[in-house]
Amino acid sequence: MISILFSLGLISQLSTNSIQLSTPQIQAQDIAVEGSKVVRVAAAPAAGSASKFVVDTVKELEKIVEIKNHEAQLRKFVSRILDLDRLGQRAMITHWDRLGKTAKGKKQRSQYLALFKKLVEENYMEQARKYIGGNYILVVTDEVKKDSEMKIVNGRIKKTDVDLLIEFDLVAPKSGYKIADIKLDETSLEATYRSSFNRIIKKKGGLDLGFPELLATMNKRLAELKNGKATQL
Repeated sequence: MISILFSLGLISQLSTNSIQLSTPQIQAQDIAVEGSKVVRVAAAPAAGSASKFVVDTVKELEKIVEIKNHEAQLRKFVSRILDLDRLGQRAMITHWDRLGKTAKGKKQRSQYLALFKKLVEENYMEQARKYIGGNYILVVTDEVKKDSEMKIVNGRIKKTDVDLLIEFDLVAPKSGYKIADIKLDETSLEATYRSSFNRIIKKKGGLDLGFPELLATMNKRLAELKNGKATQL
């Protein structure tokens, strides 16, 4: 779970810019979660709750990372816990409806979503092993109901020189909870992607030339990730 943030570039991007660093201490009342080196809770989460989903997801990730040759399982894990269709669509919400008005645009949307999912998976593969070993602690503090379909799980990410607020926005479809967005110190994963994608499109003067450029940039980054030489979008 924590490594999702790193793998998508959010923590690494913020840590040198907007984060107020401190020297955090795990509170005495924080409860260690059995079977996890990474997650703690302010109170035991209720069965079936969004908080329980987050806790269980972290524990599952820790187990997967320990398995030899776990790449295929990690990819399935990412696709299962993240609502990639929603996240990818929301990241392109400025242009999504316009693209859907033509057959060409609909094809481009499909190409984009397929690339987006692969990028998330490859980013995750690149970083998962680095950040799930216990160097960072996720403290799940509470959850609130945002609306009829979404719940928010709040927490903190802690390390020697880092103490950050984190928010998981979860949707609850019939198949179970999925993460729709992650906010770290008020910076949204969805909004970060949207800003990057819109910047690429705007640089080319608009959607007609900019969207093919975005797809080309995403393909380039995907190839770089597979070769271990990734750059920022």
